[in-house]
Amino acid sequence: AAGAESTPAEEPVRVLVTFGGSDPDRATFKALDALALAVAASSSTPTPLRVTARVLSGPANPHFAALESAVSSAPFPCELLSNVADMPSQYAWADLSINAGGSTNWELAYMGVPAVVLTIADNQVPNAAALASAHAVLLAGQHATTSATALADVLAPALASPK
Repeated sequence: AAGAESTPAEEPVRVLVTFGGSDPDRATFKALDALALAVAASSSTPTPLRVTARVLSGPANPHFAALESAVSSAPFPCELLSNVADMPSQYAWADLSINAGGSTNWELAYMGVPAVVLTIADNQVPNAAALASAHAVLLAGQHATTSATALADVLAPALASPK
């Protein structure tokens, strides 16, 4: 990843979380829960995971107030940015992204940022599956049928070695 090259092992993994402008089905909350589960599960290992997260939310998010609360109570450093205009700088910051299955994946691939994908719409499934079969993303599944625990199981190895 563009950002991963400058991240020494002792530094936390910088995780970008983005599920589009509105995220009506609250996939961002599941991603934050999964991050917390992955970090907690690693706490008794010889190399506990350390993360810092940046959550991007669009202006149409109907759950923005609840998202602010979730971000502020996350068990790891976490910030919430709304209505971001400069996406390339967000991608450059990230060592890993958790995101939906849309066109963001092409932008992340161009920037060299590994992505864990949780599809949020049926039309994203073929694209995400094709990217996963080409080893361009890690496909965690569909938001409607994937638990935070299952997402954490996909995230943990990606967090341990995000490059």
